[in-house]
Amino acid sequence: MIHLPSRRTFLLGTLGAAIGLGVSACAGSGPAADPGASGPGGQGPIEQPDVSVAVFPSFNGIGAALAIQEGILQEKGLNGTLVLAGTPAEGTPQLLGGKVQFAMMDMTVLAMAKAKGVPMQMVAPGGIGKIPPHDGPLGFVNLWVRSESNIASVKDLTDALVAIPQINSQIWVDVRTAIDNAGGDSSKTRFSEAPNAIAALKAGQADCTITAEPAGTRTLSDPTVKPLAPVEFAGGGVAYAYA
Repeated sequence: MIHLPSRRTFLLGTLGAAIGLGVSACAGSGPAADPGASGPGGQGPIEQPDVSVAVFPSFNGIGAALAIQEGILQEKGLNGTLVLAGTPAEGTPQLLGGKVQFAMMDMTVLAMAKAKGVPMQMVAPGGIGKIPPHDGPLGFVNLWVRSESNIASVKDLTDALVAIPQINSQIWVDVRTAIDNAGGDSSKTRFSEAPNAIAALKAGQADCTITAEPAGTRTLSDPTVKPLAPVEFAGGGVAYAYA
């Protein structure tokens, strides 16, 4: 299960990043500054009030959606817009190209980008990883196989081809950890990138794939595939963040 940050946490992180990255102007920073105007922290007017946030299809983006839809950003003089990214990594080029001011991404993507010297910084938590409680067949993130597959356990994925949205991502780390913890050897598992992982599975382009909620719940009605097992977050603390 991913515990979403409070709307206040997202708002404060966003405003802090906006000030740090020059989206908002401090009082007296230019001719447009008006000491009587109300900006973040009483620092003057916001010169660039339009901000966009890239999120990928997952419940992880609910915090950003609520901050925008319920007018929390607007109360602080910011006009927020959500932009859809196919995977956490797709937010990086949008961010660096100036198409968005903030992007949600998993910590693995962010850490690797920082290690390569990419000029990004984390500004607010997006989701905290925790073992998913579940009464039915699904957790927050789930592995899937075709209905006729002879793969019966996560351990069986040792020699399988697993389609995921992105290699070298948090999902990639989580799946590999799950295989190893089940007694398999993830170093022998093959991975492929597929924008539509369920479609790749159904087309026979992979032996297994993964979904995050709410995609898994929708997939339950498809008789050609079946859930194999939930996947736990391999790390501790923050799993996703706004950069």
